[in-house]
Amino acid sequence: NPATSLATIHTYSAISTSSEWTNFINFTQHFTDATNTVGFVNGGGWFGLNASGSGSDMRIGEILLFSAKISSSERADVHTYLSSRFTGLP
Repeated sequence: NPATSLATIHTYSAISTSSEWTNFINFTQHFTDATNTVGFVNGGGWFGLNASGSGSDMRIGEILLFSAKISSSERADVHTYLSSRFTGLP
């Protein structure tokens, strides 16, 4: 349960493969599990909605999707890119 301020910009990223589910907040790993089933809720991908389909008031500045798991070096490149686009990124 990471303590993050809601007053600043944050990044969230996840790795989802048939043998891994890992998440990162501000490029720091917070959870990983070697068991995963890749799938979509309600037959498709939804951003800004929870599993029941109700909305949220979060603001999404940019979404980057990759067709494969990216390496640590590639994640660092993404951080550099996002830091150049958005001020206040940790």
